Amino acid sequence: MGIRYLKKGSPDCPILQMYGDQIEDYDLLIAEISKLVSGENGKLDITGLKNFNGQSNTKLIFTVSATDIGVITNDEVTFTCCLRKHSWSQVIEKLIILKQPTLGYNWLDETSNISLLLSKRTSW
Repeated sequence: MGIRYLKKGSPDCPILQMYGDQIEDYDLLIAEISKLVSGENGKLDITGLKNFNGQSNTKLIFTVSATDIGVITNDEVTFTCCLRKHSWSQVIEKLIILKQPTLGYNWLDETSNISLLLSKRTSW
């Protein structure tokens, strides 16, 4: 699964986009986010997962926070998505829905000015 930052080029920008169509990647993402929700892990380095690659050294980290903050960055290379456990549960529900062949994309989070998008292709 690829990960890239789109600062401009679409009315939806800025966007942190995850893209790919391998069901195994979706299943791995669901399993790892479930560990955040359960409290087993407090932080998840997405770009450290098998088959998850950031373009231009982009890094993506998921964390549990007391409030929904959304996607933040200081350098436009390392991004952190900070959400409450309940919000991570909602992300899991969106991932499960996106595994269906009829859907091409879903906004996983739009809390901050950088939206988190997951799509099956680079276009959505």
